[in-house]
Amino acid sequence: MTTTRAVRQAIVSLAGLLGERVLNQSGEEVGRVVDVVARLYGEERYPPVTGLVVRIGRRRAFLHATAIAAVTHRTVTLHNARLDLREFTRRPGEVLLARWLCQPELAPEFSSDSAPSRAVGPSSVLL
Repeated sequence: MTTTRAVRQAIVSLAGLLGERVLNQSGEEVGRVVDVVARLYGEERYPPVTGLVVRIGRRRAFLHATAIAAVTHRTVTLHNARLDLREFTRRPGEVLLARWLCQPELAPEFSSDSAPSRAVGPSSVLL
């Protein structure tokens, strides 16, 4: 496989990940991806993804990035079955990427300088 093809297969768009299944290590569905959480302000050149917001039943729970074994175009697979089922609460400096890109006015704590241009959408963000 060429390097270009391998890179293309490894890249997942934000839009493509939303709504996809989250599986435990046994391959059983435990939830669906609602959004991707990133730390917007920091020393990193690109905002690091810190985790996912996952719908599990009626809850929106946070899934830390370290709990993720693999991300593909169709699924997110966990290292183990342990999940924190508390309702997700965004912390200072974190942004829900899909929500922020689609509706930046819903994130008033960020200055207009940090709001994305309208030319950017979830399908433009690659993970």
